[in-house]
Amino acid sequence: MPARNTIDTYGSVSIFFHWLIFALVVCMLIAGATMDDITNKTLQSNVYVLHKSFGLTIFTLVVLRLIWKWMNPRPNFPANLSPFIKFSAKFVHFLLYICLFVMPLSGWLMSSFAHKPTNFFWLFNANLPLTVNEPLAKSIKEIHETTAWIFTGLILLHALGGLIHHYVLKDNVLKRMLGSK
Repeated sequence: MPARNTIDTYGSVSIFFHWLIFALVVCMLIAGATMDDITNKTLQSNVYVLHKSFGLTIFTLVVLRLIWKWMNPRPNFPANLSPFIKFSAKFVHFLLYICLFVMPLSGWLMSSFAHKPTNFFWLFNANLPLTVNEPLAKSIKEIHETTAWIFTGLILLHALGGLIHHYVLKDNVLKRMLGSK
């Protein structure tokens, strides 16, 4: 499989970015929903470090993915798709990208305004140099948590769209993101 996209299919780099970011985001959503319930404080602290570290990693991967996306053609939609389905797909993708930026940035801002360390994989402190502002940190936390629910819904909608393409429309939209024809 070639690394670059063509007008017919995704290349290995785009497929790698898609599935790696998906796997990390699902793990992050699960961790985010459960980490406050961890009773062992050492384990909870470690999960927070990993959550924040992977959040910054996702942000970096999304920036790299967008650069790669702009350098490559986007595979065409199947010719028989309605304008509504094409618009819906583009709109859901757009909203997914918004969430991919809002989630890590809001988490990073929340931690920085709350003056809670953003220790990147125990290697260095990645806090933004911001003045402590607890009310703002709480407001940003609401954005972070609300976006997580929206993001979860969009991921499910996106997955449903892929399954509809495969099982109902019987086109190659899902297959080309799986690396098969």
